[in-house]
Amino acid sequence: MGAGTRDGRIHVVEMLDATDGGTRTHLLQMLYGLDSRRFRLTFITSCERNPVFREDVARLRAAGIAVIEVPIVRPVSPLRDARALWQLLRALRATECDILHTHASKSGLLGRLAARLTGRRAVVHTPHAFYFQGKRGAARRFFRALEKAALRWTARLILLSPMQAELAQRELGAPEALCAVIENGVDADLFSPAESPSEARHAIGLEGEGPVVGTLTRFLPQKATDVLLRAWARLFRLEPACRGVIVGHEGDRAGARALARDLGIDARIYWVERTAEPWTFYRAMDLFMLASRYEGMPYTLLEAMACATPVVATRIPGCIEALGEEAGRLVAPEDPEALAGAALELLRAPALARAMGRAGRERILRRFTVRRFLAQTEQLYESLAVQGPLPSSPPDKAGRRTA
Repeated sequence: MGAGTRDGRIHVVEMLDATDGGTRTHLLQMLYGLDSRRFRLTFITSCERNPVFREDVARLRAAGIAVIEVPIVRPVSPLRDARALWQLLRALRATECDILHTHASKSGLLGRLAARLTGRRAVVHTPHAFYFQGKRGAARRFFRALEKAALRWTARLILLSPMQAELAQRELGAPEALCAVIENGVDADLFSPAESPSEARHAIGLEGEGPVVGTLTRFLPQKATDVLLRAWARLFRLEPACRGVIVGHEGDRAGARALARDLGIDARIYWVERTAEPWTFYRAMDLFMLASRYEGMPYTLLEAMACATPVVATRIPGCIEALGEEAGRLVAPEDPEALAGAALELLRAPALARAMGRAGRERILRRFTVRRFLAQTEQLYESLAVQGPLPSSPPDKAGRRTA
């Protein structure tokens, strides 16, 4: 069967409710970057979690991208989730599309169910990070079971790293043939090294002497800001001139500041809620630090690498593939002493740190560019656009669907 709109383009509906952090970056890259000569895009979204995202919605509409708002809340809410599903059913029935691409956990579940009920032809899902990874016990089993059930309605599962694909196969029983790895990418022209870190520090209002460590984050359990702050408390004792920078707003920011005060380091940290120019902050840092408990493929890590800022991060899927062996230091999660020790090593060996920063930049140019990410996404869409209706049976172990 041929696919495409009346003008010959493939019509893709993107769907996301988690409109902050890396998922926001990922979607905006796609909506603005996919070839408009080959693809027509519609965006289904919710601004419930991040009302500021309505500014993005206005810009997208001004750029000619159709946007449909469906209120979706983050926690499980049977009544509101049912209402959202009903609105999604209406939206999809009114939208002739070739591909539905859902993103993140809540949109992924509701969107794929709505697609199943309306007979969408090709349904793609990018989890970014699996929600069950942040849960334990019965909650972990429940959300993993939901994700596993939704595989029945999925033509392709897009994972952000090879290790995340292995996780999907191991935890969900996802057939290898169902999994496609498309790693995140960054704009290496926009995120580029600074000629003078001191100028970058002046630009963000950070004056004074001494090394600077920093992070761009969200104050959520996944990001382990508590572990990072405990690492900084140790680091600041060992390196008294060192200072910290934290950029972020979502989640329990007040709780993070309270912990910093309890640790006696709040006055040593420059706190920033939002920035339209994150590259300036990376350039101002001697070291970027990431303490996350789990990730898909963190944009902040890639952005820091693109700016040739050396990195200390946790040894988790996504970070392992991004850094490799030469672009930074990896330590075990939940270990503030190890984070502080790795940071201290690089701060006291500036030549080594600069070499790691250059190696990180080279890895970005070689493997993690936005151009590569978009090209692989376009190729996957085109391969799926000609497929017929999704069968109702689950895939077998070889990735085939039985009658």
